[in-house]
Amino acid sequence: MNKKEYFQNIANKLQSNTPQGCTSSKFTLLKVLEYWVRYLQANPDYLNPEAVVGLMDFETQTELVNALAQIDRQNKLDGSAPLSVARGNYCGAHGAIFLKKYPHKDFHVEVARSIENIKHLSKDVFTDNEWKRFLNTVIPLFMKFAWQELNKGTDESDSTMQRVEKLQEMFHLNDDEIELILYLWIQEYDEMDVKSIKKRLTCGMRTRFTEKDLELIPIATGLSKQRLSELTNSDALISKLGILDNDMDLDGDIVRHLNGQNEITKVGDIGIAEDSKIPFETLAKDRPEADTLVYLLANHDYKKPLNILFYGRAGTGKTELSKALANELGLKMYTIKAPAEQDRFGGEGGMYDAILRRRVRTLRLAAWQCENTNAIILVDEADQMLNWLEKGMLNMLMEDIHTPIIWISNSMTFVEESTRRRFDFSMEFKNFTAEKRALQLHSVLNVLHVPDMISEEEIQNIAAEYPVTVGGYTKAVQNAIPAAKQDKGIAVTVIRKMLDAHANLLNIARDNTREKTTHAPAYTLTGLNIDQNIDDIVEIAENFNGIWDKLNGKDAAQSLNILLYGAPGTGKTEFVRFLARKLNRNLVVKRASDLLGMYVGETEAKIKAAFEEAEERKAILFFDEADSFLNDRNGAVRNFEVTQVNELLTQMENFNGIFIAATNFNARLDNASRRRFALKVKFDYLTREGIETVWHSFFPKLECPAQVKHMTTLAPGDFSAVYNQLRYLPAHKLTTDCIADALEKEVEAKEGSDNKRKMGF
Repeated sequence: MNKKEYFQNIANKLQSNTPQGCTSSKFTLLKVLEYWVRYLQANPDYLNPEAVVGLMDFETQTELVNALAQIDRQNKLDGSAPLSVARGNYCGAHGAIFLKKYPHKDFHVEVARSIENIKHLSKDVFTDNEWKRFLNTVIPLFMKFAWQELNKGTDESDSTMQRVEKLQEMFHLNDDEIELILYLWIQEYDEMDVKSIKKRLTCGMRTRFTEKDLELIPIATGLSKQRLSELTNSDALISKLGILDNDMDLDGDIVRHLNGQNEITKVGDIGIAEDSKIPFETLAKDRPEADTLVYLLANHDYKKPLNILFYGRAGTGKTELSKALANELGLKMYTIKAPAEQDRFGGEGGMYDAILRRRVRTLRLAAWQCENTNAIILVDEADQMLNWLEKGMLNMLMEDIHTPIIWISNSMTFVEESTRRRFDFSMEFKNFTAEKRALQLHSVLNVLHVPDMISEEEIQNIAAEYPVTVGGYTKAVQNAIPAAKQDKGIAVTVIRKMLDAHANLLNIARDNTREKTTHAPAYTLTGLNIDQNIDDIVEIAENFNGIWDKLNGKDAAQSLNILLYGAPGTGKTEFVRFLARKLNRNLVVKRASDLLGMYVGETEAKIKAAFEEAEERKAILFFDEADSFLNDRNGAVRNFEVTQVNELLTQMENFNGIFIAATNFNARLDNASRRRFALKVKFDYLTREGIETVWHSFFPKLECPAQVKHMTTLAPGDFSAVYNQLRYLPAHKLTTDCIADALEKEVEAKEGSDNKRKMGF
């Protein structure tokens, strides 16, 4: 800042004829005049001297002072009479002519003083005849002035008129709708003094929006009451767009736009998508339908709508592919930003509806900005709009907007069939398998020109452990490159730390299919108390495994469903792991915590996704704690308890592969569900022979004592628990009695819990 020139610059700006940043507007004044003309035509008693006289120019005000002075002289009024307020030394028959020829300062002062007196008059101080005479004097002069000003009009450069035209154009509003919006905006101006008129209409009661407003608005705007009712009902366009709420209040963004405080086209919910960091070719490798999208967008006729749906689980790359498509085609992408986290969920209600209306209005704005240019609109996290927006409004948006729209949704549960049919193209996004994630990680390393930064083994391990998107891998590798230049060995550590942070931030569950490290002896079938020949079960599984390898997508679904039931710790889960190793198959493990969702339909979607993941990976699918999903439907209290069982049964029917379910509570299972399992295998507590076998498996150097052999509720899991407790003891302290005491405590704890009330789902 130049101190010497600072105030000189200010002086220059103040002396300029058109101050910077300040454009006067006559539009608002003319609308106020229009409304007062209509009010006074409807009822002269609506006159408010302060508002009406204040709107007049000085010449008209002087005429008014002169006219009232003539009444004063002609009627020889008492100086205290209301009509005597115009008395002044320079107010006479020729006052107005005198003012034009000799603009004496004192004359202006006297006129201004008289005008102030007039403006403070009210009907209460007049007799009926005096009030009538006052109206007959003021109103004709005001009408003459108003007609003159209205006939002059305003020019196209008027800033307010430009903002009004832009508003009408953006939202495709008709003339009646824009007239209502203008009145509701301008009525707040002091010059309108709507409050005083409402006060007269409501006998002095203080009110907000009432039926009396429905009388004033038609008078001021010329709209009929029937037309006003049509414009303000909940199905009207300006209500659906959120421009007008139920209390007849205008939305804040609209008011600020009309006031000139902000540009409606730059509201915070519209953004420009960043360029995708991943090439389209990389993202499209596993999605052949992506080429169809390129063709549709490249050849789109912008005179017609084009609605594209990307749906599927969160974190599967929907947004990233959208941005890559725009990059590939060289198109700008406008994004309709998602609502804040706290606003995403909820039922019907004022705030929730307002959020939906705001998103609709924002989408309209984005479409308006795209009208003269080829672009794409991305509606991210569109679940709210697709699931809950009133069907007529949603369908209108999908039909009226001709810029291509990509809608991104994580759930299509409540989207109506009629809405689904309006999508020109849809693409489902499923979780990538570890194998596909490894290919993506390879592509990322190649694109970033560091193909050898980490080993093939590490690539496979990272892909198996971190089910993140291509974008997640890209950020991790980019941040590891500088470290790898200094020390190549540290690259894997940096990548893992970055992916840990990324997964935690986005609440992405780390893959739980990896084998847990155990220090217990290798699993053995010998000694288990199973009600069937274990070798027969393994042989059946091996025979099906051979058929499974030959199945393709065109073959009818074939599955082997196995139910394992029995007390906790009897070897069910370990048997599943053994079988997966025996058949050389990957294992997809899902527990209740992985599948139970907090929202309606979420559990069913997760069950379906688990079957799809296992089938795509050709892996064995194992549901632990399956009683959480297979409860008897006859005892169901809530509808979702039935739909979860139905979904699981449907997936079992259509599954190609081996599905194993384990439960500790066989009696709770749905009868129809139980029939779907070809093999039902009971795992019970160990027999005496089994106890001795398992003892020697865990503690081969010690003999199994008789007291342990006589325990009736021992399970392999008890031995594993005791082994983990005692394995760090010095060898001389690891005695038979020590082990027996620990096993007895496990049994006592188990039997004690059996007598207590069990907690279930």
